[in-house]
Amino acid sequence: MFERLFKLSEHGTSVRTEVIAGLTTFLTMSYIIFVNPDILSTTGMDRDAVFVATCLAAALGSMVMATVANWPIGMAPGMGLNAFFAFTVVAALGFTWQQALGAVFISGVIFVILTVTGVRSWLIEGIPHSLRSAIAAGIGLFLGLELVTDRETLEPATDAAAHVMNRLRDMRILVGREGPADNILKIRPPLTVGADDVEMILDRLKICLREVEAAR
Repeated sequence: MFERLFKLSEHGTSVRTEVIAGLTTFLTMSYIIFVNPDILSTTGMDRDAVFVATCLAAALGSMVMATVANWPIGMAPGMGLNAFFAFTVVAALGFTWQQALGAVFISGVIFVILTVTGVRSWLIEGIPHSLRSAIAAGIGLFLGLELVTDRETLEPATDAAAHVMNRLRDMRILVGREGPADNILKIRPPLTVGADDVEMILDRLKICLREVEAAR
């Protein structure tokens, strides 16, 4: 059945390989099940409802990718978008979460149109590879800071976390908040993002992590 449905031998794989890859992918992205409700609940949305919606969206999206596109990609809510939804649209701009969800629906319709017409592929191909890498690194850094920051005080939750943030500020990777609306640490965007910029940031993060390990 799996061979007929997914054409495993044609793609040079097996049921065992796909099961291991699927479990690895699940364990890699399962943090979203907990982080997404934690972020979106700050807008007033019910945490349990968001938890269930996150699980259903990830399961349905992944099944559609498997059965319709036959592409080994796991789908789940975007961690960068949910932060923009909660901290910018709702917290900073003052919209309700219901209004923000309406905007999400409209944007989804627009993205469907862009995909069907082929404009989406044209736009993605126009983004430099270095910028794509920088975006992924930035989202990863944001999630790391989210996990080590106290949600009540927006301060580092541990001494090690404080050391990391101070080093990142010293190296001008982070800029501090300036007012109550700007209530989250931000990555300083370079004017131009090239391969050297990405390598520099990664090198500085490695140095910072080594210092934290040495301080333990």
